[in-house]
Amino acid sequence: MVMISDSLEPLIRSARQVSFNEAAVGPAAERISALELPYPYIAPPDCLAGRHDEVLNWLFIGQAANFNWWLDGWGRVFGVNGAKGEDALWSAITANWEVFGRLETLSQMDEKTVERFLPGAPLAKFRAAAFQETGAILLEAYDGEIVELFSRANWSARLVLDGITGMFSSFSDRFEKNLFYARAQRYLGLVEGYLKQVAAGQTVSGESAGCQVPGGPSPDCQECVPAGLGDLSALTVTPDSQIPRALVDLGLLRYSPKLATRIATGQQIDETSPEELELRALTVYAGKELLAAVNGLRAVRGQVDVTAPQLDRYLREAAKTAKQRAHLTQTVFY
Repeated sequence: MVMISDSLEPLIRSARQVSFNEAAVGPAAERISALELPYPYIAPPDCLAGRHDEVLNWLFIGQAANFNWWLDGWGRVFGVNGAKGEDALWSAITANWEVFGRLETLSQMDEKTVERFLPGAPLAKFRAAAFQETGAILLEAYDGEIVELFSRANWSARLVLDGITGMFSSFSDRFEKNLFYARAQRYLGLVEGYLKQVAAGQTVSGESAGCQVPGGPSPDCQECVPAGLGDLSALTVTPDSQIPRALVDLGLLRYSPKLATRIATGQQIDETSPEELELRALTVYAGKELLAAVNGLRAVRGQVDVTAPQLDRYLREAAKTAKQRAHLTQTVFY
């Protein structure tokens, strides 16, 4: 498997609209290295307590359609019952898990059904296609459980990433030879966070209103998960529209005046444009350099390394209060 960061090197070297500011790495790393960085985590509903196979399916099915939540600018974001964006997605899937968790139904989910459960969601046709593919391939290739892929891959993040992006086109986030794999990497980060919580005996249940498990409530996979994934070094921070915001605020990324104006005025950036590819590639590169610097400082203090999913969560939280606006790109990849 080609490493994601290696695939992006030519694009990084030729970038013109986005640049990396090496001088900002040290100060940012000093600040971050002193923090305890938790893993990404979405609390599973209590109806899935102890059903690790179902939780991994729940996370995977949600991530299959977790893309492009803005509609027509900064003020209008998809929402249901007070929840916004991806929070609304998780809420809807949880409340209707008897539908979404039944893979035979999921594999036949059409656009109208998506609109019924996610009213007003953009790109409903593409979400329906992602749900259909997810349900069909899970049934055909993995006996209905994504945990089967993890087991075959010996719980290696690198091998699972290869399997997901190779089998599920909705997760195959690449352009020509440039590999990004944003949603697949976010999924693995969430799985790692869940495994850490399970290993520590600290699993927290989330909302469960309306949540029912297809086929009955009895747990059937109590002892089938390890304490964490192997090969996490294969992962990068997520090259989407949120992580660059935090990296700009930290001073690691800089935009050309032209690109900065386009982003500030809410102009769309095409998903295959040079600007978009540079934004995503330099996000991966800046994240890699920042992670190396953070771990270098932690090693001096005798602390364990942090991983890309942990840094990704920190940057995603920082993006919520970042001064830099997110760039707008209509895409199904993040």
